[in-house]
Amino acid sequence: MRTQTNLNKRNGVWYFRKKVDADIRADYPTQSIRKSLGRDLSAADAKREAARLAAHYDAEFDAFRQARQPAPKRPLKPALIPQLAQALHGHILTADEEMRTHGMDGDAFERWEQETEATAAEMRKAYARGDSSPIDAALSDWLGALGIEVERQSADFLTLRREFLKARLKALEAKQARNRGELVETPAAPSVASLTAPAAPSVPVAARKGAPRLRDVVDYWKGIGEKSHRTVGTADLMVKEFTALHGDLPLSAITKAHFVEFRDQQLARVKPATVQARFNLLKAAFTVCLQDDKLGITSNPLQYVKIR
Repeated sequence: MRTQTNLNKRNGVWYFRKKVDADIRADYPTQSIRKSLGRDLSAADAKREAARLAAHYDAEFDAFRQARQPAPKRPLKPALIPQLAQALHGHILTADEEMRTHGMDGDAFERWEQETEATAAEMRKAYARGDSSPIDAALSDWLGALGIEVERQSADFLTLRREFLKARLKALEAKQARNRGELVETPAAPSVASLTAPAAPSVPVAARKGAPRLRDVVDYWKGIGEKSHRTVGTADLMVKEFTALHGDLPLSAITKAHFVEFRDQQLARVKPATVQARFNLLKAAFTVCLQDDKLGITSNPLQYVKIR
């Protein structure tokens, strides 16, 4: 009687096999998992590795179930509008503080200043014109993550767009003050749980604290093969700048829309050829993780992001 149903040996090579759970098999990218464990493992080591992989894929299947479950839909309550705006302000400054904690060299800080100035100028013009469209993509992500449904032409939605734009501009002005060396404390992002919505921005249960981030994707890619110091530095910079824009999102919450907004931000201050080269690094990192079945990645969010 076999005690390890996920393990077998053929022609001297150990193999791990596991069927995808029946309830998600139709939607999962593959019907079964098959991995070679090599021929140099002892039987005991092969069993331990198979047990580890079985636990890993059980957790991955659970995360897949959670990620494909739609968030419960809620109406937009007027009382939630200032809470969302305050949460965005705190969210941006928290990410900014985390990046400064890691530190920037002279070139990175100069780029950061230029980017902050350019984005703040864009937001000031939008604020003056009453044009809230520059924050539409981010606002749509937040509402989707919170499961909030609202009529796009309603007075509440138009108010929320305006407040979201003001919160983004307020956070950018705080970042500019930090760039000048002024002390700006990071406000605590308010909880909106009391208003029947999870803390913004919400993510699936399996993707909360401890879930892999974009940093983990790049770190895994850096460990595959030799890469120049400059290439690694560029990839690390992209992680910092993406996190400063969107926050340290779990991978399951990152979509193509995040990278489209990130692309547009990059193109506002960097030549298209440079942006293309930078995005190629991130795309390669996701591809490597996808090919190696790492971090629960089942698709490449950068696949169809074009640099024009």
